[in-house]
Amino acid sequence: MRWPRPTRLERPVGELSGVGPKLAARAAEAGVETIFDLLWRVPRAYGEIPDRVALDRLKPGEPAIVAIELLSARTVRTRRRRFSLIEARVADDSGEMKAVWFNQPWVADRLRPGTRYLLEGRLESKGFTVAGLEPAGPGPAAAGPESGPEPAAGENPVGKGVAAATAVVAGRPRGTVAEWGSGGPPGL
Repeated sequence: MRWPRPTRLERPVGELSGVGPKLAARAAEAGVETIFDLLWRVPRAYGEIPDRVALDRLKPGEPAIVAIELLSARTVRTRRRRFSLIEARVADDSGEMKAVWFNQPWVADRLRPGTRYLLEGRLESKGFTVAGLEPAGPGPAAAGPESGPEPAAGENPVGKGVAAATAVVAGRPRGTVAEWGSGGPPGL
């Protein structure tokens, strides 16, 4: 078996096939300068990130992200075959609401009452229709000091002009690949 050389990870992203000077410059603005930087980017969603909104300030039909605490969840049986529905009661500091997942039966196994989530979706007549779910940790949904600063309204945390694939930076280990030796990055 032939293992790849770790030093290749320190090469600039501009050396990748299909990455020209313009894309390399935009990636550098977003903090991605090496292949290693690119590998430590974790996709979050495609397109613009909607603003985080309190439940009582949701507007019908507008995309939003809400930080909530899950109160309860249940799978609803429907008459239609191959159609699944999950309903949940969710709350934040501003109130309670019903959240609905359509045709995502695997979500039921992941939902835990008392856990905080970030839900991406839109308010519809039947409740908040969820398109994306991210765990935010245990406990109340109120943002505390540990949650860090929020991006300003309309601000893309990835970088200017980079909207095609927004991302969240994972905790990158310190040092370079050459400094780690054969043991890999510290802490992994």
